Amino acid sequence: MGTSRRDECVLKVYGSEKKAREEFETLAKLNLSFERADRGFGVPVPIALLPDIPGFLISRVPGKRLDKIIWPSPIAKYKKGSSTSALDAIRKSASWLATYQTITTHEEPHDLRGEILIEEISASLTLCRERGLDAPFVESIASWLSHIEHDVKCITSKCVNTCVFQPNHILISDEETSVVDFGDAGCGWPSDDLATFLANCGVYKKTIYPMSVSFEVLCANFLQAYSSRAKFDTNHKILFEISYVRELLDAFLAPSTFASKHLSWQRSTSPRSLIRWFSWKHWLSWIAYLAKCEIAKRTANRNWETLLKEDVIQANR
Repeated sequence: MGTSRRDECVLKVYGSEKKAREEFETLAKLNLSFERADRGFGVPVPIALLPDIPGFLISRVPGKRLDKIIWPSPIAKYKKGSSTSALDAIRKSASWLATYQTITTHEEPHDLRGEILIEEISASLTLCRERGLDAPFVESIASWLSHIEHDVKCITSKCVNTCVFQPNHILISDEETSVVDFGDAGCGWPSDDLATFLANCGVYKKTIYPMSVSFEVLCANFLQAYSSRAKFDTNHKILFEISYVRELLDAFLAPSTFASKHLSWQRSTSPRSLIRWFSWKHWLSWIAYLAKCEIAKRTANRNWETLLKEDVIQANR
C-alpha cells in the first residue's frame, strides 16, 4: 500500500482491487456514522474508487500525527501548528475510539466469550515458550492466567469493529480528531484497540526523543477519557488486562512472524543489509526486554488500577 498527496486529495494504492474496495466502502459507512454522532471526530472522506490502479482517492485530513505530539522533536516547539497539548490529544484519541466502537456495530454481532481470550493467550504463551522465552517467566504468566481463568470464562462481550489503533494513524487538529488508516480493520474484543494503542506507546514505539508525558500519566488519561464514553466496568478491565498481555507477548514472536514476512533485506548478505539486520535484532531484543518488564508488572498479584495509581504517584514525585 502507498500514498501520494496532491492538493487536497490523497491517493492510496493497494496490491489488490478487493482490498482497496473494502477500505473505500468502510470509510463511506464511517463518514455517515460520524456525521450523525459527533462533529469533533471523523475519518477521511472517500472521493473516488480507482479499480484500475487499484486504489482510491480520499480527502486530505488536517492535523498533526499523535506520535509527533507524544514524541516531539527538539525543534517541534518552534514550529507553528495545532495548539493541542499532549494530554488533550491523548484524551481526544481515547474519545474517538470510544465513539467509534459505540456508533459502528459489526454486521453480524455476536458474543465473545472470555474462555476464547484465555485460549488465545495460552496459545501465544506456548509459542513463546517454544521460541525460547525463559521457563520461569512463562510459568509466572501461566500462574496468573490460572488465577483469573475462573472469573474470565463467564464474561461475555459484544464483538466490535477494530481498526489497529496506533498513534501514527491518528491526526489531531483543533477542530477534529481523525483516524486515517483502516486497511487492517476487522472485528474483535473492545479491548483489542486499547491494548494495541498502549502497547505501541509504552513498548513498541521507542524513539530517540523522550515522551512529552510519562507512560503512566498517558495510560491514566487515556483510560479515563475512554471510560467516560464507553462501557468500561470491572469485567471489561479484566479483559483489557488480558488483551494487553497478549499484545505484549507478540514482542517475543516478532522475529519469525513480522520480520520474515516483511523484511526481505534479511535474506541479503550485502554489508548494508547485514548492518540493518543486526540493528533490527538489537531493536527486537530491546523491545522484548521492555515487554517482559511490563508483563511482569501487570501480571503481579495486584490489579491494573492499583498499579496505575501507584505509577502516577511515583511519576508525579
